[in-house]
Amino acid sequence: MFNWTEFNKCLPSTDDSAVVGGAVGGAGCGDGDDGDDELFLPPVPNRNESHHIIDEKLTLTSKCQVVLIEEPLGPQDTLKLQSIVQQAASDQPAIQRNAINEIVQLVSWRRQTPPPIDALISCGVLPVLMKCLGVWENPALQYEAAWAITNIASGTTPQTHAVAQSGAITPLITLLSSDKENIREQAIWALGNIIGDGPFLRDFAVSAGVVGPLLSFVRPGVPTYFLHRVIWVILNLCRRHSSDTFNSPPPAYLKDVLAALAMLLYHPDIDILTDSIWAISCLTDGGTHKIQLVIESGVLPQLVSLLSNSVAKVQAAAMRALVNLATDGTEAQQGAVLDCGVLPNFHQLLLHKKNHICKNALLFLSNVTSAAECEARIQEILNMGLMPAIIPHLEKASFPQGAAFIVTNMMVKGNKDQLVCLASYRIIGPFCKGLSFTDEQLIETMLFGILTMLRTLANYGRSHVVDAIRHELRECGGFDRIRGYATVHGIYQSAYQIVSEFFPQNDEENNNNILVDDRKNHFGQPDITDME
Repeated sequence: MFNWTEFNKCLPSTDDSAVVGGAVGGAGCGDGDDGDDELFLPPVPNRNESHHIIDEKLTLTSKCQVVLIEEPLGPQDTLKLQSIVQQAASDQPAIQRNAINEIVQLVSWRRQTPPPIDALISCGVLPVLMKCLGVWENPALQYEAAWAITNIASGTTPQTHAVAQSGAITPLITLLSSDKENIREQAIWALGNIIGDGPFLRDFAVSAGVVGPLLSFVRPGVPTYFLHRVIWVILNLCRRHSSDTFNSPPPAYLKDVLAALAMLLYHPDIDILTDSIWAISCLTDGGTHKIQLVIESGVLPQLVSLLSNSVAKVQAAAMRALVNLATDGTEAQQGAVLDCGVLPNFHQLLLHKKNHICKNALLFLSNVTSAAECEARIQEILNMGLMPAIIPHLEKASFPQGAAFIVTNMMVKGNKDQLVCLASYRIIGPFCKGLSFTDEQLIETMLFGILTMLRTLANYGRSHVVDAIRHELRECGGFDRIRGYATVHGIYQSAYQIVSEFFPQNDEENNNNILVDDRKNHFGQPDITDME
């Protein structure tokens, strides 16, 4: 493991606001301090002159998208643009430099004023800019040209494709080897905007050889501000687009990307760390082949350890990566996460002040308890004492379905001793709150859980527990809901069987025989370590 802190402390400080071209927004997602309950991929920074503000809650794309319509130019303005482009092609350095600088100003975003990108493209600006990228004896000209290309590529998809079709990708990759740091940085920004447009240009850039030079910057000694740009492009390489084939074999370059991300998971900068986790999260959202690649890269232990990080946005990103794995992965792949000791982190995650972290913790547990053979997983949840942290979510408005699925899975797949332990937590009352859901499929699943639990306990002679559950169902109003569902088309079967098998009409149950305050004497407090 590289000691990132040691190397970065030796570097001179860099003021991002002093970089020509304007300040750059951070690429990390929010840490939740604003109370947001939803998770978003990190918004993407856009380089521009006018400090263009990107809304972190709305920017889900991988580059800034033009949202304002570019107005057609009049004849005079068009002639002026043509003159500027002609001057940019001049063989007189001073005239050319001034014209390129003017083009940079024209394509820089200003509030409510879309730049005349289409008009400049029509005037032939792109071939001129491409030629400037190759003038190695004039680094200042290369930098200005790369800056203009960056802003053009941050526009609409047709504008970005025009940049790629003009042949920009290869010279921009070549600029990554420049001895001028500002040129390398600007080339990274331009490539990031091109790659971030979608899978076609991403794959085109990969085939042109962008991955190797890009990953060469993931090493100790590279300034943190520069790594911010690099990880943004890596994140764009890892994003799954709607047109990508789900669960397709991963491209070969992702193995190298994961090796770089494995290093960045130890970086002390929170934004770099968070974006690195989000990149891995994107890969775990791509099906079992990519999930296996992530597992084989060896990043799981560090991902699991980051669940206990003190920064909420780091926890949220790590949790999301593991949720994706648990949702789309095979049982063996789920087991790989569990083998890393993930469950001890869940008590604090389930009680987290941020709802989206709690929600994803519930999603993870609901997925790992849905496996065909999950008695051992249920036992581990019980042994970890997670039920007191799960049960309150049954009655919360934020995401009761997640907790309901966990409990239902345990009711259906748990063994008799595990069900006795589950009943000892007086879970029936909170669980029955979910019988008021509007999702009939979920209600039917929950009813089936109650029926299976009662049948299993009855079949193994745990009649005292069955009686206590029946009493609790009557007491909490669950029985009335169940009886009401016994005649509802689509969900009546389990409800009817619960009523007919465990609440016969001639039942003379004496409620005084089962006292709520004395329920421990009926259930006992089983030693859950002896239930395996």
